[in-house]
Amino acid sequence: MFGNADKREAGVTELRDQTNRLASLPLAALGAEIMTTVFGPQGPGGNGSFMTDVTTANAFISDTAAWSDEDAVRQQLIAVISEGLQVLEHACLIRAQVIRITDVSIGLGWMLTRSGAAALAQGRVVEAIS
Repeated sequence: MFGNADKREAGVTELRDQTNRLASLPLAALGAEIMTTVFGPQGPGGNGSFMTDVTTANAFISDTAAWSDEDAVRQQLIAVISEGLQVLEHACLIRAQVIRITDVSIGLGWMLTRSGAAALAQGRVVEAIS
């Protein structure tokens, strides 16, 4: 624990920077970045898996930022990501469904729609959102 202070400090800075960067994007650009990063072929949701707001936010947390212990900044990131998910859902590019997270908890998960897959394949995500 004592030897990780520098890693935690660097993680805090990187997590704040990433959160601020995403929060500064126009909603269409935020949605497009989430779509390509998370639901694109190389993303964690690109294989058809449901993604929660937290797992979606985790896709934007680097190994360095993961050292951050500032829960408030993580919650800010999740809030920004949730706005982007809402934009994508309203454009019919992803769909929400109640999913089981653990044996005793449920939550919302999002996955790609056929329209979303087509927008990704054609490189037309921003146009589909607008």
